[in-house]
Amino acid sequence: VCMCVCAEVLDGAERLKELDACSLLPALLRLRELSGVRVCLVLVGELAWECFLADAGGPRPFAVHFPNYTKEEALQIMSLDCPPNWPLPFYMTFCHHIWNVFSHVCRCVRELRHLSTMLFSKYCEPVVSSKVGSSETRKLWNHIQPYLRTVTSKLYLRELASTQWKKGAAQESLNSFQYSHKDVQAALELPYHSKFLLISCYLASYNPAKSDQKFFSKISRRKPKKVVLQGKIEKSRHHLVGPKPFSLDRMMAIFYSTVEHPIRPSVDLFCQISTLAALQLVASVGDSLDSPKYKCLVTLDYIRSVSRSVGFDVLGYLYDFV
Repeated sequence: VCMCVCAEVLDGAERLKELDACSLLPALLRLRELSGVRVCLVLVGELAWECFLADAGGPRPFAVHFPNYTKEEALQIMSLDCPPNWPLPFYMTFCHHIWNVFSHVCRCVRELRHLSTMLFSKYCEPVVSSKVGSSETRKLWNHIQPYLRTVTSKLYLRELASTQWKKGAAQESLNSFQYSHKDVQAALELPYHSKFLLISCYLASYNPAKSDQKFFSKISRRKPKKVVLQGKIEKSRHHLVGPKPFSLDRMMAIFYSTVEHPIRPSVDLFCQISTLAALQLVASVGDSLDSPKYKCLVTLDYIRSVSRSVGFDVLGYLYDFV
């Protein structure tokens, strides 16, 4: 009797959410029963299982959590991208700089490898031109610092494509980069709950506090009716004036109301808010530690793209559009 077991591995399993998950996933989970073959299905993803299915049924898979890479492991993986014409110790020094600058907001090795591949040509530029020796790490660090500040807001969020970076890096001025905001959200990858936190920040910034009960009350979950003329001129001023500060408690109340499944308060949620601030998607306003306030910095097109990625109709909950 053959005891061999086949394994089907689906990497990036969160993409199944874009398909008809209510019928596809239950069938995949019963693949062994339906096919009559000793097969094991492995889903590799970054979302919790509750984000995939609500009431679709089917067996619940065994969850195996993989911790983040340590600094040593991440640097070892990044070293695989070392160009063949450069010594490995020189490239590893550069990777240490990338890790020290970006690791406090991003531990994704894929993003760090993307950054190091983009920036290495600028890092070694003084060495190629014989202006600086390869062992003068301090001068090389001073040379790369302005470019690190540039990519912190552009390249990390993938607002700048590889071809655009190479074209812009060849120019003398760092302010001469030209890029389009239309494709920002196509590559922006935030965690599932971080997207809802960002949506909640936008709603809290552009909705008056008096409208929270209308939109987010648990008593009535009916979709707001469209308003044709009444108050149209007055209400349109909220987006014209710009984002207004909001309290953390108010934003979290909106967040718990918009997320589909129940979620408990945790330290991880508040860490994600700090990450959004580090990415310059939201900004802290004031110096009060007892009642911190924030302000959302993203545009309407930006937040609509994020909302579409999680299936949330943000326009239906904005005071200016109902």
